[in-house]
Amino acid sequence: MIDMTAIAEEMLPAVKVACRAASELFDPEITACIQAALADMLRMGVSEACFEEDSQYHPLVLQAVIVYSKAHFGQDNPNAEMDYFRESYDRTVISLMNSAANSAADDAEDDGSLGSSLGSHL
Repeated sequence: MIDMTAIAEEMLPAVKVACRAASELFDPEITACIQAALADMLRMGVSEACFEEDSQYHPLVLQAVIVYSKAHFGQDNPNAEMDYFRESYDRTVISLMNSAANSAADDAEDDGSLGSSLGSHL
């Protein structure tokens, strides 16, 4: 199981910059957005392997978290802007779901070994 608190702490500075939130006053709200995005990606079937910091897919996870947070942080986003960020999030998550890491995780569930299936997909 991934440690969402640790990942949220790691991503918080980048997400704050993207949301133009310099104050620590917004940290709890932004952290909640980050954790919600991570939980949503897991719920939708993104492999935990994509969340590992050394994964080649980690930048896509960060991008998905950023656009999710931009869509949900604060109350002054115009509807068109929110829709744009939500659609961007959905497209990024779909890309992650179709990634080799997800295929490797699916294979590992079938044969019980993540390591051997990763090697065949790399």
